[in-house]
Amino acid sequence: MANDNKSDKRVSLTSRVTPTKRTTQSAQQPTKRPSGSGGSVNLSQRTKTTAKGGTGKKAAKKPVGKTIMWTLMALLVVLCIVLFLIVYPLIKDMFGGGSSEIIVPDEDVIGFTQTPSEISDKVNYYLVGLFGEEITEQMDSLALVCYDKDAGKVNVMEVPTDTILSNDDDHWTVRKIGNVWGNPKAIDWCDECKKRVFDPEIENKTHTVCGAALTSKEGSAPTNLIEAFNYEFSMPIDNYYLFQHGSLKETVDFLGGLDVKLADDITLGTDEDEKHFEAGVQTLSGAQVVDLMSEDYSRVSSKVEHQVACRQVWVALFARLAALDVDTMYDDVLYKVMNWDNPIKMHRLSDYMETDTKELCKLIAEMGKLPLENFTFYMMPGEPANSGGVAYYSGHKSEVAKLLQEQFNPYGDPIKEETLTMEEIAFYEDGDTQTQTFADVAVEQTGVVGGE
Repeated sequence: MANDNKSDKRVSLTSRVTPTKRTTQSAQQPTKRPSGSGGSVNLSQRTKTTAKGGTGKKAAKKPVGKTIMWTLMALLVVLCIVLFLIVYPLIKDMFGGGSSEIIVPDEDVIGFTQTPSEISDKVNYYLVGLFGEEITEQMDSLALVCYDKDAGKVNVMEVPTDTILSNDDDHWTVRKIGNVWGNPKAIDWCDECKKRVFDPEIENKTHTVCGAALTSKEGSAPTNLIEAFNYEFSMPIDNYYLFQHGSLKETVDFLGGLDVKLADDITLGTDEDEKHFEAGVQTLSGAQVVDLMSEDYSRVSSKVEHQVACRQVWVALFARLAALDVDTMYDDVLYKVMNWDNPIKMHRLSDYMETDTKELCKLIAEMGKLPLENFTFYMMPGEPANSGGVAYYSGHKSEVAKLLQEQFNPYGDPIKEETLTMEEIAFYEDGDTQTQTFADVAVEQTGVVGGE
């Protein structure tokens, strides 16, 4: 990660990317007491009182009534504050008027390698994908999205979830990119310094900086997945939008369904939502879309073909969302999804998921102004291969470097084959990027599930 000092066998991204900045509060300075006259009391200056029968004056008595009055007023103020803090939230919950802040499970705000600040106003990078049936299982799809704001175009490189990862330094616990999220690598942690520690500062399981024994902590799933793109492909990532089956289903249902062109007759959905469809354009519900997207294939080549076939689902989803104004998209769709059991996974850019979700709505609306011909799909060039008796997808290093440089790196430092640390285990024939624009696969979105 760009946030930590780390010596790595991998190519440095320093010249291409900058780390996410963490906001830290400045330490408060202790309040200084006002200085008096020397800091000591001159006893000779005190007013003297004499014993009974003496000539001195008696000390004046404090008025008891005023003391009682001020005490009661202080108690009343305290009582009012307590009642406001306790009773007001209860009344607000009972009668409405509460905040529209989205409530989702807390996730650590992580730091990762983002687009350099000097070009971030021109281009941004995102991950978009779909988890498997369970979030710990292999993902169904994964893609790198490059939004070139200056040129007004969007390029998408689909990465097969069976893509093999390099593992010379045991950076991941798995060898397939689609399994990284569900199996994050544990990290070495120093309780004394309160930070993650890397190899140059580790000796005999101790932190050489402070001498404390290191402990092991569960790794970050987002960090590990993003590092795959930072290190394997030398690409920054500014945010990620990863759907779970539940969040995809609810998004589609809140949109009224998706119109999809089916190549063959097929039965989709589960239980009461199961339905047989004939080939051609059909309007699918959320459960039916999820069933289509998550069809199980054992062969790597079949998975790749299916990923290409599902491009039209992503285009239909984008088209339906982009057809809404920002407020409607937020209020009627994404706000509801983010309050559901399986919210869309995204990096928290602010303290409130409400703000982050509205930023996603603005991004979709902004992209929605571009013609569909300006959006292009590319399959990462490579081929199915075997290693150690396991089937993988092997990217072609030279072809991937060329694709990234020409279509995904309009303003950064050059990307060359030697820049990439990805592992290549086969290169028998040129890879096919199966290039298509959104316009090539788009279907007019007119139908509504149930005919409403």
